[in-house]
Amino acid sequence: MPPKGKLQGFRPHREIFSEITWDDGNRREHEARRPNPSFVMAKLLDWSRIKKRKDTEHRDRPERFQALVGWRSTVCFVVYVRVNGNLHIISIRYANDEECSVFHA
Repeated sequence: MPPKGKLQGFRPHREIFSEITWDDGNRREHEARRPNPSFVMAKLLDWSRIKKRKDTEHRDRPERFQALVGWRSTVCFVVYVRVNGNLHIISIRYANDEECSVFHA
């Protein structure tokens, strides 16, 4: 179970963007450690109904966000930034049970 308050701060949101992009070197590095889901999965997710929060652990510019995003019965945890109207994926993984509960609440 995550530390108390670890999943607080996720708020319903809708993302609108021109396209989904990622850095290919970063994608290869992430997928070497965790091949599923692939970054391509981000293009299948329903970004019109997400729960997101600011990524307070990484205060980079542009500002990072963490999101719980679903597609069918799958929920993913995605870290991303917005760059020139594009949603730029930093990392993606399947959500754990607690994150799925937050998404469906």
